[in-house]
Amino acid sequence: MTDHIDTSLLESAILSPDALGKESLARIRGHLDGCALCREQFESLSRMYQVVGDELKGPPTERDRHAADRILPRGLVKRTPEERIIEAYADVVEPYRRPIAKRFFRSIRLHPYQSSGAFLVAGAALALLYTILIPAKDKNPTYAEIKNYVLYAYNKEAEVIWKKGVPGLPDWTSRNAADRERGFPMRRLSVEDVDGEHLNEILLVGSSPSGEFTYDTLYCFERDGNLRWKAGIGPMVSPGQSKAAHHARPRIIDFFVMRKSTGSRPQIFVLANEVIYSPTKVFEVSARDGTILQSYFNRGGCSNFMHKAIDRDGNEELLLGGVNDGFNRACLAILDPENIRGYSPVPPGEMPPGGSGGGEMYYILFPRWGLGDHAGQHIYNYVEQLLDPQGGGIDVAVTEHLQDPGNLQDFEGKLYFSMGPGLSVDRIMADDTVIRIGNLLHKQGKLAAAVTNASFSSLKDSLLFWDGDRFVNTPTMNRHYKNPAAPPSVP
Repeated sequence: MTDHIDTSLLESAILSPDALGKESLARIRGHLDGCALCREQFESLSRMYQVVGDELKGPPTERDRHAADRILPRGLVKRTPEERIIEAYADVVEPYRRPIAKRFFRSIRLHPYQSSGAFLVAGAALALLYTILIPAKDKNPTYAEIKNYVLYAYNKEAEVIWKKGVPGLPDWTSRNAADRERGFPMRRLSVEDVDGEHLNEILLVGSSPSGEFTYDTLYCFERDGNLRWKAGIGPMVSPGQSKAAHHARPRIIDFFVMRKSTGSRPQIFVLANEVIYSPTKVFEVSARDGTILQSYFNRGGCSNFMHKAIDRDGNEELLLGGVNDGFNRACLAILDPENIRGYSPVPPGEMPPGGSGGGEMYYILFPRWGLGDHAGQHIYNYVEQLLDPQGGGIDVAVTEHLQDPGNLQDFEGKLYFSMGPGLSVDRIMADDTVIRIGNLLHKQGKLAAAVTNASFSSLKDSLLFWDGDRFVNTPTMNRHYKNPAAPPSVP
C-alpha cells in the first residue's frame, strides 16, 4: 500500500474519534489493518499521548485555569482537534509543581516520530504557556528609599516596582530606623503591612512647613504607588494654664506599626510635638483612611517612643519617654495600645480646659541627682533614650545637666536606670561625664564623698509612680487604667 494516512488524521482518531464519524473511522481502521507503517505510526502516537496524559494528570490551580482561558476562550462552541489539544494541555499545567516543558520534550525523546499537524500546534501552545506562567515580577514593596527627590519602592529582589517624585524630601531609606543626628529621633520613611493583608504599604513624613509634603502629616502609599490617605496631627491642647502650645507648629517626629500580641490587628501610632517641646501627642490612625482613632497628651516634650512587652506576658505596651515640665522631671509613660486617652499628670489646677486624667498603665517621674547649687543651669532632667534589654523591663537613659566647677561650663551626663518587668529599679549606672564632674566637686570639697556607681543606689527609692490620684514611691499601676474616670477622647 503506497498511500498513507496523514499524521494529523491519525492524531484525530486518537484524540477525538467521535468527531470523525463512523465511516471515516472505519476507513482508517481498515487501512491500519493492512498498512504496517501507518499502524506503527498510530501505535507510537497512542503510546505518546498515553504517557503525556498520565504524567500531566492532576487538578489545575486557579492560576492555571486563568492561563488556559487566556490561551483558549472556553466560550468556543466548535473546536478543531488542534484546539482540543491546546485546551487539554492548558488545563493540566501546574508550573510551580512540575516542569511541564521538560516532561513534554522527554516524552518526545521516548516516543520519536514525525508530525506536521496538531502535535506541533500543541507543542507551540505548551511553549507559550511555559513562557506566560513564569512568575511575574513581585509587586510587593520590601523597602523604599528617597533619592534626589524621588521615592523608589523595591521588591525583595531589589527591583524597582514604582517611583514617584517627592519634592523637598531629603535622601533617606526605610532601612534606617530613625534620624538621631539632630539630638532627637525622627523617622521619615517605613515599609509596613498596615492592614494585615500580608502586602506592604509605604509610610512617610514630609519635611517642610508647607508644600506638597509637610512635616505635620503622615502619608500612606498603596503598594502600587497611589496615595491611600494622609493623616494630620489634629487638634493640640494647651499645657498648664497657657492658652497656646510652646511653639505654634507641631510636627511628627516618629511613627510605627505594631501588633499588641500575636494574631492581633496592626495598629499605626504617631508621635508629634514641636521638636521635643510641650505638649506631646501620641495618637493612633486608621489604616483604612488615616482618621485619628484615639490619642494621649503629655505635659512636656517627649522624643522617645517604642513598643515592647514590659512584663513578658506576650502583650506589648507603648513606651513614651521625655520630660514632664509641670514637675520638671524626666518621665516615662506606659500605655495600653488599645486604650490610650486623656492627659498626663499635672500639678494641681493645671489640667487643660476640658481635659481629663490619662489612662496610662504606669506613669513614672525620675529623680535628679542631688547636686543642689552645683547642678547646671537647666532646672530639669529628661529621658533621652529607651533601651531594650531583650527581655522584660526597660533600661532608661536620663540626661542630667551638670556644671564643670572649673570653668562653669554646662555638660550633659547620663544616669541609666535598669528597670525589671515589675518596674522596680535593679541598678543605676552613671556615664563618665557624671563621674568626672562629681569627682571634681569632691576634690573641691563640695561633695562629701568620691563618686562611683554605688553613689546612685539611693535614687532607687526616689522614683515616683502615679496611682491615679497622687505620686507614690513604689511601683504602682494607675487605678484609672482599668477603671476610667472619663471615656476615651479623640481630639
